[in-house]
Amino acid sequence: MKSLVFFYLLFACLNSSAQQPVSCACKGFVDSNYVGIIHLKDTRTGKSVQSIPYKHKKGNYLLFDITQAADSFFFVKMRYAISGNSYEGWIKKSKYLVTFLKQESLEIPLLYEASYTSKIKIKIPTKSSINFQIFNCTQNWVYIKGLKRDSKLQGWIHSQNQCINPLANCD
Repeated sequence: MKSLVFFYLLFACLNSSAQQPVSCACKGFVDSNYVGIIHLKDTRTGKSVQSIPYKHKKGNYLLFDITQAADSFFFVKMRYAISGNSYEGWIKKSKYLVTFLKQESLEIPLLYEASYTSKIKIKIPTKSSINFQIFNCTQNWVYIKGLKRDSKLQGWIHSQNQCINPLANCD
């Protein structure tokens, strides 16, 4: 009996050690209020390959494409909007990885699941030009959260509803 419990626990630990990366196609930018160093890694548990000091300079936003998500990391391809300097690697999910919403309609629904058939969790008026933290990404869907601590503004949106141009409203 003890050996059966031991093998069960061993199998459970080995099976849950790391989530496999999920492919995704989402975009965003580094919050212009963030000041600090952004670390990119070669693997999720690997060494840092890039240390990018970031202090927003007028119009030179740090934009990124998320191509994979796993555990608490995104694989990103980053580039400065003006200078064009580019970087890529795994980055820890953080509050400074943000997006805007497009302002094509009066409101955008946040969904419970990453699917057009999902129930609507809440609707956000598009006139609210606030940053949303990119919390997760899968395929062409992105899970966003309002940056305020008690924000109820969270849910899934299709990546087509993202606006990654911090200077425009993307209508």
